[in-house]
Amino acid sequence: MNQRLRDYLQKCTPAAVDETILDDLRQEMEDAVPEIAESIREREELAAELRIAASKPSQSRKHNQD
Repeated sequence: MNQRLRDYLQKCTPAAVDETILDDLRQEMEDAVPEIAESIREREELAAELRIAASKPSQSRKHNQD
């Protein structure tokens, strides 16, 4: 970490935070992360399918080459 930033943070007093807010936020994150991971997995799968489909010659190109 940058030394100037570290010095600044050392001078700051910690803010008081309600623990229930942190617990709620933690729970929301735990719920959201699996959904985000699944969405990424689905997009990667779709991208792979599109790459495979793009690499295969289409029927019309095959027909024209014959």
